[in-house]
Amino acid sequence: MAIMYCPECGKEMSDSLKKCPHCGFKFKKNKETNKKKKLFVTVSIIVIVVCIVGIVGFMQASKLSDEEQTKVTEINTRINNLTQISFSGMEKSEIQSNITNLENLENDYNKLNWKEKIKIKGYNNVSKQIDKADDEIDKVINEQVKALISKIDSIGEISIDSKELLDEIENEYNNIEEDYRKKVTNYSVLKEAKQKYNNIAVSETISAINAMGKVELSNEFEKKLEKAKSLYDELSDDCKKQVTNIALLNDSKEKYRDLEGKKDELLSAKDDIKNGNLNEAQKKLKKLPSKFSYKGTTVADLNKKLNKNQKWVGICGKWDNTSGKAETGCESKTFDYRAASWSSTFDKGDYYVEIRCKINDDNTITIIGEANFMIFTDYSTIQAGLDYETKYVSFKKKISSSDMGKSIYIGDHTSITISEKSISAKYDFYSKNEDVSFNYTYVTNVKYGKRTEKY
Repeated sequence: MAIMYCPECGKEMSDSLKKCPHCGFKFKKNKETNKKKKLFVTVSIIVIVVCIVGIVGFMQASKLSDEEQTKVTEINTRINNLTQISFSGMEKSEIQSNITNLENLENDYNKLNWKEKIKIKGYNNVSKQIDKADDEIDKVINEQVKALISKIDSIGEISIDSKELLDEIENEYNNIEEDYRKKVTNYSVLKEAKQKYNNIAVSETISAINAMGKVELSNEFEKKLEKAKSLYDELSDDCKKQVTNIALLNDSKEKYRDLEGKKDELLSAKDDIKNGNLNEAQKKLKKLPSKFSYKGTTVADLNKKLNKNQKWVGICGKWDNTSGKAETGCESKTFDYRAASWSSTFDKGDYYVEIRCKINDDNTITIIGEANFMIFTDYSTIQAGLDYETKYVSFKKKISSSDMGKSIYIGDHTSITISEKSISAKYDFYSKNEDVSFNYTYVTNVKYGKRTEKY
């Protein structure tokens, strides 16, 4: 039993009484209490039902599609693999590569939807793994710094041969992250060594330039020039400004290039003479000083050879025909009988001859070239039955200088006659075997009187 107060008179009374013993006020306590109890039970049931429905709904809403499940599986696999890596003993580049992979993993995770994210396991370990990797890189760089300090301490005496070592150390220093460079406590030693080397290199360059001597086409001078150029090219921009005789080097390079150009032109002219391009040789030699020479070959000697054979110089080139005629005829093998003959003239420029004249050491000439012209190939008693073709004849023949103006047989029933202003060709074929009763003649005469190109 508990004590309560009457709502009417305010005096104490037992809560089991139905009316106040002091003022007679009647209570409806039990009925209201029962209503409240019923209401509480009903609300509780509703809340439970709502929770059950919510849980079922959430489970349905969070169900993954096949595509989503694939992404979740892939992310979980990457997390598992990347967070198991131990960075101890790894190269810096490999560690950095793994950091990149971890950061990419974070980016891919952030792109997931809420359903996918709740299925991811161990994601909190990703950032921890990145921190471990950063710590390991810090260790690696500190080891690099220690090794670099040791290498600087062991530089030793500086000479002209110290460039490679100093450049190597400088590159290692530059490859260290800027924030760590201040840990290289003896960097001033490296700077001092570089300054000593620069002073030596400038001095050696100046001396090498002065030692070149007179510019000439010789192996000795070429070596001296290359040494001076190499020393100068290896200097820094600031050091190059300290080379007081750079004008001498530049002038020597220019003169040597000029001599090399003349050498190349001389040797090219020599090859042209050897190959029969006499006009080309003469053109090149005109650009060169008459006294210029290289390894026994002189401009004067080559010019003398060309002047002696000037008439052959005038022949070298491509010539177009200025006239020409092809003929064919027939005669009996047994009787004094000749059938009608046929002929055809050529238009100017229809055919050509190319010729090169090689001057040999024994004063002979080798003519090299190709000629073409029209020939009849089949006789007929009627014009419509005639056959013809363009004949090509290649030749290479050694002749005497005195053979100019004479007929020279070049093969394939063809002879040529070379004069100073033109070239003539004759094709003469006498067929005895084509027919049992008749012999046939095929003759072409052509004159190439216009030179269109000089060789």
